[in-house]
Amino acid sequence: MKNFNNPRISVIVPIYNTEKYLAKCIKSILNQTYKNFELLLIIDGSPDMSLEICEKFEEKDNRIIIINKANEGLEKTRRVGILHSKGEYITHVDSDDWLHKTALEKMIIAADSSKADIVIAKYFRVMDRYGVFQKASPYNIPNDLILDSQSFIRDYFIGFFGVNRFSISMWAKLYKKSFIDKIEITIGGFDLGEDLNYNIQVFPKANIIHFIDSPIYFYRFGGMTTKLNEKIIESALSMFNLKKKMIVEYNKPEYNKWIIIEMVNYIKSFVKMMIEYKRNDPVFINTSLNELFSRPEIYDVIEYSRNLENFKNDNFVKALQRQDIDTMLEIQAVVYKKEKFRKSLIRTVSNCLK
Repeated sequence: MKNFNNPRISVIVPIYNTEKYLAKCIKSILNQTYKNFELLLIIDGSPDMSLEICEKFEEKDNRIIIINKANEGLEKTRRVGILHSKGEYITHVDSDDWLHKTALEKMIIAADSSKADIVIAKYFRVMDRYGVFQKASPYNIPNDLILDSQSFIRDYFIGFFGVNRFSISMWAKLYKKSFIDKIEITIGGFDLGEDLNYNIQVFPKANIIHFIDSPIYFYRFGGMTTKLNEKIIESALSMFNLKKKMIVEYNKPEYNKWIIIEMVNYIKSFVKMMIEYKRNDPVFINTSLNELFSRPEIYDVIEYSRNLENFKNDNFVKALQRQDIDTMLEIQAVVYKKEKFRKSLIRTVSNCLK
């Protein structure tokens, strides 16, 4: 029977198929310098040993609450965590990532000082499975920058439209629950982009947003994809349509340029993934790309890109405008080979330093 009923922070961890990394994640949360929190471990129908791992920790710490449910995906799993949370504030941690020991302390101090609806911290991007190679988040934001809603929309809302101003993830952030509960946040239904769908609805409504210059979160970047995610482009198109809607709602027509540039980068990534995972199936590649060209969103991207100075010397975009699949594949094949070599080098050095 739990007796920890008045936590200030609810830490929500959705879990699916991450048994290799889960113990490190949970330990990093339980070892926080700030102790007044509950830890909600939400098992999303995970087929591995994640539940057993969670139960071992639960036996030793009454701050842990395990919810074991059928698989519904990340977006709905996080909503389950929010629904069951008792904290004054909420923070999200992905189950293959981990926290610096001062993460909760630094964020709650900031929230208390400014009465912020949202606190945003920095993070480390971990480039290998062992955590040897880390890169601090690139955002150059003044420490203790405090913005009201109007200032955020004027200067930082563009961060949701493909311009890197701050991390749009749900992790490395602290949300005031009473603020979140007032907002009717629609389910995006995306297989990717769940964080953006949530935050693009939430951030413009915050009275106070507080940025702190502390990297308190360790995010495992890539490295676990072993097959083609055919839904990546569908999710990108859904996000493209959502952003167009938000551009109209907040009267930001100048942002159209940035979502076109972002969509082109998604197309480049999609073509590169085709080369990586389907290079021996040219029929599948050609069928998939021709289907892509039939989408009205891609027509908009192609037509808008013709007038953008950013693409004047971009041979991939020129091929895209001609719907020249062969040239698109050739260009991204070169990119893939370079990235494959870099990843191989990182993996080799990481294994040596393990």
